[in-house]
Amino acid sequence: MEFVYALLVLVLAVFVAAFILLVVGTIYFDLSNSEIPLGVDQPVRLRIVHSILIGTAVLGKILEKLGLCSQLRFTRYMRRGKKLGEDPKLFIKDLQFGKVPVRIYQPRTPSAGRRRGVIYFHGGGWMFGSIDSYEPVCRYIARESESVVVSVEYRLAPEHTYPAQYEDCLTATTHFMKTAEDYGVDPACIIISGDSAGGNLAAAVCQTLFIKDTGKPSNSIYGTDFIRFPDHRIDQTVRRTIMKKLDGLPKQHLFTQHEEPSNRNLVTQYDDHYNRHGYNPVLPPLRRWNGQKLAWLPEKSDFPIFEPPTNYGLFEQLMKKWTHQEAGVMNSVYTVSYEMPPVSAFAVRRRPVTNYHRSPRDGQHLPHNLSASLECDGAPKCLQAPG
Repeated sequence: MEFVYALLVLVLAVFVAAFILLVVGTIYFDLSNSEIPLGVDQPVRLRIVHSILIGTAVLGKILEKLGLCSQLRFTRYMRRGKKLGEDPKLFIKDLQFGKVPVRIYQPRTPSAGRRRGVIYFHGGGWMFGSIDSYEPVCRYIARESESVVVSVEYRLAPEHTYPAQYEDCLTATTHFMKTAEDYGVDPACIIISGDSAGGNLAAAVCQTLFIKDTGKPSNSIYGTDFIRFPDHRIDQTVRRTIMKKLDGLPKQHLFTQHEEPSNRNLVTQYDDHYNRHGYNPVLPPLRRWNGQKLAWLPEKSDFPIFEPPTNYGLFEQLMKKWTHQEAGVMNSVYTVSYEMPPVSAFAVRRRPVTNYHRSPRDGQHLPHNLSASLECDGAPKCLQAPG
């Protein structure tokens, strides 16, 4: 009997230790890899949410390795949310827009005229999330803006591959635009919005429905337009830097806006799969940065693409800069995606550089070898002028 108790205590201790290790590892990962900018209202709560999301993903992976359940199913279960009770300020209905489940939030207070409509696509990387998990957000929007909010329950991947998510959002949007008056909404005042992956879907739907010859979209809010939540650093910069480090590229490549040469074949596969079979992809037109005109210029559809569509050919321009030194252009310790400023933008240093060291007695910063530091060498040192 004592052996059984000892075994149970041992198993319990193992689970407790594993849980503590998971919590500590999650907190360490969050603190070392996530930066919250100044001005965030509740940074502590944001870190807690981020840590919970990371811990959920890690725990789901552990359960998948143990053969208990898949990481996808576990993560969906943890993020699915619950349908809240009645709201004294809102009418809430679950309907179908062309076989697409939606939830409509209508203010109870009477309105003198027709209200604005807000179509909202939830986030979750196209694999997670639901109208239940984003119900607090939709309720808040409907209450504070006194608008009719439509939350769309689009199909999720990987069970439903692209373009199922886009088609569901497009179907729900067109249906609501046609029947907006039935819900007391002005058809000319409909906003399409979304968060994270929903922002990407909102941009795609707006591009399909509202971008006209002027090139200007109608009312739309691309919540975050697919930025990994809740990593608030610039997602593309972080992802590129990590991939370049893994590719073993030199340090001068890490802070530039180009991709890896090893990914060039993906562009050819993309072009073969879509553009050459009469398929019109839901993407903005390809553009290339022109350093002389300081503008984005469109590329022809039959133009050979040397780089992924997201870098607009900057890699080739940067390689030419590094390999071919042009006369009259100053060298720089950093490389940027725009042309170097003229020589007139630089100013000669007027003050000598002093080497400082901290005094162990009083903690003051004192110049080291002051008399020698006042002697300027003959070589002019240049600083970039501010502005």
